[in-house]
Amino acid sequence: MNKIKKISAVIMAVAVLVTVLSCFTASADTYIVLDDYKFKYNSDGDVVIADYYGTDTTMRIPDTILDRAVVSIEPYAFSDNTTIEYVEFGANMKTLSSFCFSNSALKEVTLPSSIEQVVMCAFQNCKQLKKVTIEDGSLTTITRNTFYGCTSLSSVDLGASVTAIEKYAFGNCPNLQKIYIPNSVTSIDSTAFYSDSVTIYGYSDSNAIQFATDNGIDNVIIDRKERAGLKTAMDNAKALLDNSFKYIPDTISGLSVEYNNAMAVYEDIYADNAQLSDAVSSLNMLMEQAVEYIVGDADLNGELSVLDATRIQLYCVKAFTMNDTAEYVSDVDKDGTVSINDVTRLQMILAKLI
Repeated sequence: MNKIKKISAVIMAVAVLVTVLSCFTASADTYIVLDDYKFKYNSDGDVVIADYYGTDTTMRIPDTILDRAVVSIEPYAFSDNTTIEYVEFGANMKTLSSFCFSNSALKEVTLPSSIEQVVMCAFQNCKQLKKVTIEDGSLTTITRNTFYGCTSLSSVDLGASVTAIEKYAFGNCPNLQKIYIPNSVTSIDSTAFYSDSVTIYGYSDSNAIQFATDNGIDNVIIDRKERAGLKTAMDNAKALLDNSFKYIPDTISGLSVEYNNAMAVYEDIYADNAQLSDAVSSLNMLMEQAVEYIVGDADLNGELSVLDATRIQLYCVKAFTMNDTAEYVSDVDKDGTVSINDVTRLQMILAKLI
C-alpha cells in the first residue's frame, strides 16, 4: 500500500509540473514556457527570453526564473508585438539581441545600468516609440540602426557610459527634437541622425557640440556652473530638511515641495539656464526664511530670560497675545498647548534645574 501511495504521489507531482511548465524543441534549442515567458538556457546556464504570452501592456522581465539569472533577450523575441507598450528590465539583464523589439508597439524605453550590449536594429521601426533614456552604466555603443525608423521618437537621453553612436543609429527619425549627448561620447558617425528638427544638448567642450557645429545641427550648450549651483542649493536644502526639527514649521513649510520641484529640474537634462536659475533662487529664498527656534523663547529675540516666562504667564491668563510662531516656541513641554506647566518648565530651565 505504501508503495502504491508513493507511485501515485510521483505521478501527481509530474502532472502538476506539466501544468506549470511546457517544453518544446525548436532549431535544436529547448524552450520552456513559464509564467507567460518562453525562454531557454544559454551555455552558462542563464536565462534567455524568447517570447512573452502575457496581455499586460507593461512587460516586467524578472531578475531570475527558476533561480537562474535572466541575462538576455534573443533576436526577434518581441518583433511585431502589438501588446507591449512599456518594458521593465530585470536587474540581471545584459544583452538585447538584434531586432528583439523591432516593429513593436513600445512607447517609451529606459535601458538600465545593467545592460552592456544592444545589438544592431534592436528597436528598429518602433513607430510609436517617443522617448528613450539610457541610464549611466555599462552600455558603451549605440549600434547601427538601433532606433532607425522610430518615426515618433522625440527625445533621447544618453547615459555617461556611452562612447560611440554608429551609422543610422537614429536614422529616419524625423520627429527627433532633442538628444542629450554626454562628454563620454567621442565618436559620432556622420549618418547617425536624420531629422531636420533635432537639437543636440551637451557641454561646451564636448564632441557632441563640435559634431553639431560641424554638421549644421542646432545645439544647446548646457551651463555647468548653473547645474552645479543648483546641486549645491539642493544639498543645502536637504541638510536643512533632515534637521527640520530645529526650525519653526511655518518658516520651512514650503521647502520640501520646492526641493522636489528643484529635483525635477535638475534631473531634466534639457532644463535651460533660466529654469536652473529659478530653481536655485526659490530654494535659497525659502532657506533664508527658515528660522531656528529656542524652546521657550516667547519674545523671539534669540535668547531665554525671565521675560519669556512672564510673557508666557500673561498669555496663559489672556493678558497677552502671541503670533503663531511665538505660541509654537512657548509650548515648552511640547504637549500641543501653552499652559502654566510651560511657565514652570521654563523657570526650571532658567534655574538650570533641568
